[in-house]
Amino acid sequence: MLLADNRNRASLDDAKNMMHTIWLLQMAYDVAVTRKVIIEPPNRDQLLVIKSGTINYDSLLIQA
Repeated sequence: MLLADNRNRASLDDAKNMMHTIWLLQMAYDVAVTRKVIIEPPNRDQLLVIKSGTINYDSLLIQA
């Protein structure tokens, strides 16, 4: 049971890291294009879906 819990936790940590990676890539693009830092992302809902782990890794790589 503990091993399964650790795997689930690691999966959620990976999803959270991917969400932050996508967010940082989008922020870098926005800074390059607009020369402004947008703190609150307009696609917050999409980022939360990524954080929840419901989007698979391959589709995130395509998006990035």
